Amino acid sequence: MPPFGQPGRPVIRRRSGPVYKQPVYRYRIMCALGIAVAVSLSGCSLFRGKGTVDSEGPPSGASALEGQQASAESQEERLRKTVEEHVTTESRVTSPEEAPVVKRAPYFLKEYSEYPKSVSDMQVSIRETGSRMAPEVADVTLSKQRYVTEMHRKKDDAREDSNFYRETGKETLTYQWRNNRWVQVASLFVVELKEERTGGEWQAVEPKLKEETVLPEEDEGIFKRVFGSIFGR
Repeated sequence: MPPFGQPGRPVIRRRSGPVYKQPVYRYRIMCALGIAVAVSLSGCSLFRGKGTVDSEGPPSGASALEGQQASAESQEERLRKTVEEHVTTESRVTSPEEAPVVKRAPYFLKEYSEYPKSVSDMQVSIRETGSRMAPEVADVTLSKQRYVTEMHRKKDDAREDSNFYRETGKETLTYQWRNNRWVQVASLFVVELKEERTGGEWQAVEPKLKEETVLPEEDEGIFKRVFGSIFGR
């Protein structure tokens, strides 16, 4: 075997510096670039988010309050419109000749109404109930005039009656908010003045009590009890 360094044998020279492996080096560079890009994007998104919040104005709490106020105003507007429709319907009859016969068990009478101030003096009060079926209830007060006859037990007698009284007072209509609309559930009319037409003029009268008819068998029973108490029967 020829000696080291002799002609005909290659000489192997070693580098004195460090030796780098190419795959590991590229992997580290890619990781560093990825981290730098992620940090840059997160900073941009954070900046955009802050700018968006500032441009929107008031916080979400104030927006929710404004939404509730707008909803309440919308409901009141719908309530007023519903009452206007009610007034229009109730004011269709304008004369005694057109007045229908109404049954108020066990009596019959003729009746029609008018609203002298229409809806200009409407007073609205809306309150929450806490109920899911009817979360809100409203009371609406209006000026009203009602024309009515005496009450009769027979429908034919009420139909023939043409003597009307005029009652002036305040009507309170009660509504409930159901299924996104106002539904009337009650009404109350308080009479402040009752008048009767005499000599072509309306004159105030005292309210009259309805005279009850005593049936014969009831009358006979009363006499029997009276005489029985006297004579000891």
